[in-house]
Amino acid sequence: MTGFRCTVIFCVTIIAHAQEVPVPPRPQGYVYAYSQSNNLTDLQLHAFFDPLCPDSKQAFPTLLQVANHYGPDVLTLRLHMFPLPYHRNSFLASMGTEAVYQLASSPSAVFDWVAKIYDNIYPLSNAPTKHMSETDVTKYICSFVS
Repeated sequence: MTGFRCTVIFCVTIIAHAQEVPVPPRPQGYVYAYSQSNNLTDLQLHAFFDPLCPDSKQAFPTLLQVANHYGPDVLTLRLHMFPLPYHRNSFLASMGTEAVYQLASSPSAVFDWVAKIYDNIYPLSNAPTKHMSETDVTKYICSFVS
């Protein structure tokens, strides 16, 4: 019985260590506007949006209004891209968001990009892109970048 307990403890220890997830190099998501001191505020709003979801599109302007109303010194708005599997091109738009974040000179470029995606949500939805390849959709999404 003692040998069995040792075996179980050993296996559980190995499984527990295998489940470790590395800590990301930066906090996840995209901050709308930084405060003057570039510190995060006590009040934080995390929004998980699908870039091709009509409900997310409808909520996006209200989210920005709330962030602008309170300002970056009171409220930190952090937008997380959460592509849903039933929006076919959502993952491509999310990858585009990260590319804009990496290449842009200002954090507000990400929110301009998301607004541009929402302005073109219907041409990117499932039915209009049904016969397009992933490369064609990617080229179409890249056409939004100026």
